Amino acid sequence: MKKEEIQALNFPEINLKELYDKFSNRFLLSVGVAKRARQLKEGARPLVQIAHNEPFNPISIAMKELLEGRVNITIDDDKDDADIFINELDAGLEEDLKLEDGLEEKAEKDLKKKESKRKSKSLSA
Repeated sequence: MKKEEIQALNFPEINLKELYDKFSNRFLLSVGVAKRARQLKEGARPLVQIAHNEPFNPISIAMKELLEGRVNITIDDDKDDADIFINELDAGLEEDLKLEDGLEEKAEKDLKKKESKRKSKSLSA
């Protein structure tokens, strides 16, 4: 394989306008490209033709895969572990606040009792 062919396969030139037309949300596009490029860099098999055993640009390959429709970008609306953890943490903090309020009220009552006992002792003397 010629050097020019390897260059064209492993470092494809991507028309960004075509990508923007296909994916109107640029943020979603950038996240999708970044995730797929990371997968490629970590050893995932490219879904487009490349010259194996040669260096390649994972970002360009990821964009080419998206442009050719070999990879799709979706938004996962399901609650993930972070949301569940945040809700559990919020509930725990709510319980702690209630407990703390109860302890403060008890401490105030105890203090008032002690003060009333002191006053009654000083009056009886």
